[in-house]
Amino acid sequence: MEPAAESISVRSMRINEVLSGPAIMATTALNKELLFDAIILLFDECNNEFMKSDPLITNFVNKFKMAIPELKSLRVNRLDFESKQVIGKGHFGDVELVVEKHTKDIFAMKVLKKDNLLNHRDIAFYEYERDIMASSSSPFLTQLHYAFQDFQNLYLVMDYHPGGDFANLIDKFNGTLPEETAKFYIAELLLAVKHLHTMGFAHRDIKPENMMLDRVGHLKLVDFGSSAKLNRDGKICVRMPVGTSEYLAPEVLIFMQSNSKSMEGYGPQCDLWSVGIVAYEMVTGDTPFNSEQQAVIYSNILNFDNILKYPNNLKVSSSYRQMIESLVCHVDKRFTVDMMLDLDIFSKINFNSLHDQVPPYIPSLSSDNDVSNFPIHERVRPALNINDFKKQKHFSGRDLPFIGFTYCMQVSKRNQSYFMTNNPELETSIRVKRKELEDAQVLIQAYEEKLAEYDSLFVDNEQKIKKMEEENVLLHVDVTSLSSELGRLTKISETSDTSREDMNITQKKQAEMVKDEIDKWEIKTINELYNIEELKVQNEDLQAQNSELQSQLFKHQDDIKIYQSNEEQLNKKIIKLKSKLKHMVRRSKQLTEENSIDNHVSALISEMKIKEDAFEVEKNKLNADNQCLKKKIVVMEKDLESLNVKISQYAEKELAVLSEHKNICKKIASDFESKLNCLTQEKDNEIEKLHLQIAQLQQQNCCINSESLLSFEKHETAISAKENEKELETEMRNRAQEIRDLKLDLRILQRKYKTMEDNISSLREYHKDARNNFKQEIAKLQEENKLQIKNKEDELK
Repeated sequence: MEPAAESISVRSMRINEVLSGPAIMATTALNKELLFDAIILLFDECNNEFMKSDPLITNFVNKFKMAIPELKSLRVNRLDFESKQVIGKGHFGDVELVVEKHTKDIFAMKVLKKDNLLNHRDIAFYEYERDIMASSSSPFLTQLHYAFQDFQNLYLVMDYHPGGDFANLIDKFNGTLPEETAKFYIAELLLAVKHLHTMGFAHRDIKPENMMLDRVGHLKLVDFGSSAKLNRDGKICVRMPVGTSEYLAPEVLIFMQSNSKSMEGYGPQCDLWSVGIVAYEMVTGDTPFNSEQQAVIYSNILNFDNILKYPNNLKVSSSYRQMIESLVCHVDKRFTVDMMLDLDIFSKINFNSLHDQVPPYIPSLSSDNDVSNFPIHERVRPALNINDFKKQKHFSGRDLPFIGFTYCMQVSKRNQSYFMTNNPELETSIRVKRKELEDAQVLIQAYEEKLAEYDSLFVDNEQKIKKMEEENVLLHVDVTSLSSELGRLTKISETSDTSREDMNITQKKQAEMVKDEIDKWEIKTINELYNIEELKVQNEDLQAQNSELQSQLFKHQDDIKIYQSNEEQLNKKIIKLKSKLKHMVRRSKQLTEENSIDNHVSALISEMKIKEDAFEVEKNKLNADNQCLKKKIVVMEKDLESLNVKISQYAEKELAVLSEHKNICKKIASDFESKLNCLTQEKDNEIEKLHLQIAQLQQQNCCINSESLLSFEKHETAISAKENEKELETEMRNRAQEIRDLKLDLRILQRKYKTMEDNISSLREYHKDARNNFKQEIAKLQEENKLQIKNKEDELK
């Protein structure tokens, strides 16, 4: 070892930086979690009676016997989680719905048995699964929160997605998805595949069962246990069989069957083939190369040019078919993800904000731990392993492959869920909060409009007050000038005793006129002052209302910010993994395929030996089976006839009930219409009476107006008459509104009647389709029996 070029302090800082870095990649990263795994493994291996016979090992165990148990209790472990239900089962372990005991966060926990992983190292890629979920930042790939281990198992704690898998979604849509729905989810799947390939991995098992729906309806790609890491040339050179046969690309089959070492492997384009198969299955309800026999499936895939066909009744656009054919083709012609995103079918999709768009399907959930979209699995007690009870006599090294597996999401990534963790009510009511947010936005808009009206009214009142104050000043000036003139005239009248008598009379009249004018100005001024005071009071009220509205506006804006943050947090909180297989037939076929990998060759040899010895026995058995099948066909034909009779009887009863219901609805509608006509006639008569009363009141009003100059009491009568007139007009408008409401109710009843007629016609079509489907199933079963008998006879020959 050569002398270091850096100082000790610099090297120490670099070591601290390495150890404090994120433990994302278990295969390459050196971090404190890896060191903890190593020291715990070393302690457990040394802590047995045989190993402690060495005094040095005994000293080591005694030195750390207090620290290691404390370290184990501080790290993430199985006791931190409460298991609620098993929501999925796989070849290497189960998936459970769990709740973190302290925070009440909900996760999906995948439990992998170490013995199974060690026995199937060539096909178990648990490290890649952990690394992909830990390092992923894509919104379409499920994320890992914790990874830990004990003596028997590995544990992956990840997001729980309560929407279920896409096999369940396709079943909810009666076997096929609408084209727009399928297009949206294929777009999200392409982005998920693009991000995974950018990370340097290929999934190799893309199928509806590994595509999940989160709580708001967006796609999440899960189950990276079959993933492979690309080499420097971007190829995969693993020959072991992985994935599901119906979704395998032809280049994968060719590489698996080839023994030539010159083949470079296959690329991540195999995932795009699987995407094309999924796109086909979404709109047709089945995969294009499906068969009951595994060999036939492989043959169909290799001969896809001639096998790929669409159902005759398939109603999809040519652009959707082009999308499928751009993926389900030879690897040299297969489109890349970027080329797929530029297709015309995705021209209206904004891929930069796809995760922020409203998905076409939003799962209906009762709570965050809703498991209604998953099949029910019984919890199986783990089998005891005799090796666990054997005394260890040497350093086994059994857990060495799992050093560095432990992972805990960084605090910076966990901060986003802090608010929701401390507010479980908000976490369980995302849809309620969205509704409250929309209501608050509408209310704020109304407040803003009302505030604008108050502002305009406030400005008008200020202008009026200012104008009145100016007029008041002018009035004061006029009053002052008139008062001085009155004083001057009075003084002149007192001192001019020698003036003529008519001059005195004129002066008196002028003085009286001036006094009257002053009185009028004083009255007008007092009224103006009263008006100013009233306007000031109104202005103060408006200011108070304005301040109150502003405070409410600020409060609602704060609420909106809180709601928006809550909605963002709740949309990002994603929980769940794996489960419900689309059909029980596919499940049994996949399990059979997995269980037959190891003994396939031996089974073929034994089968050949058995066939050589059992030709005659098989022939007799086939004859007996043939007779049994004929009897079964006769019985099924009789059952078909009885079912047809029952269906016809049921249809007649259904039609009778529907016709009776239709007559009742017609009667109700006619009664309601006659009642509405009577009410309309009564309302029209009342309106005519009201018009006559209004005309009379208007005449009285004219008379009252002509006499208003003579009597103040008559003026009050006129005012009351006007008020009566307004009340009559209001009553007339209310009656008109009632008539409109009754007409609206009539239209609603008519729509309900039309809807019932549509339901009757759809029920008739349903019964007709049910008969046809049953007949087709019987015919198909007969053809399959004949074909099976023929195949057995050919094998015997």
